[in-house]
Amino acid sequence: PVGFGDLGRYLALLFEPVLATLRSRSQEAFVAVLVDTSKSMTLKANEYQDPADRLAIGRLAGLVDPAAKDVKAGSLPPQTEAALKALTRQQTAEAVLNSTELALLKRLAELHRVKIYAFDAGTVPVPDSVPVRLPAADGNSSRLGDALRRVQGEHQGKLAGVILLTDGRSNAGEDPEISA
Repeated sequence: PVGFGDLGRYLALLFEPVLATLRSRSQEAFVAVLVDTSKSMTLKANEYQDPADRLAIGRLAGLVDPAAKDVKAGSLPPQTEAALKALTRQQTAEAVLNSTELALLKRLAELHRVKIYAFDAGTVPVPDSVPVRLPAADGNSSRLGDALRRVQGEHQGKLAGVILLTDGRSNAGEDPEISA
């Protein structure tokens, strides 16, 4: 005779019970910041025609007090306008990285490890420092695709994202669209 206990075991087998276990493993994620250090980054960054853009860059570069509420786009003093026109692309990139108002690196570091790289003909890590100091922009080529490939290889499976500070001219090496 089959008892109720045996019947319960048979019914349990009929419903095919499965024991599942989950393991969670956290993995450190990186954000790579790639900064172009080719010679073209020494060109003046005076492409900002919109007064609001010039005001924003002026604040990032420390030429306009971020706390000043009365400064309006289009009403910058002539000496500030001249200083903005003198900024190079590389100085603008450094201003973005070092801006306390923007706090880009600080905000990224709250969620990820951040590693800054300079690239031109090669790709090298930028030493950690506050403020960030980029190497001289004296490279003869911009190998953006090679730089992307390098950081992908260095942070295999751990790369959360890439931020590019470049004039966008890749003139040597691997095609950036293929590397991305």
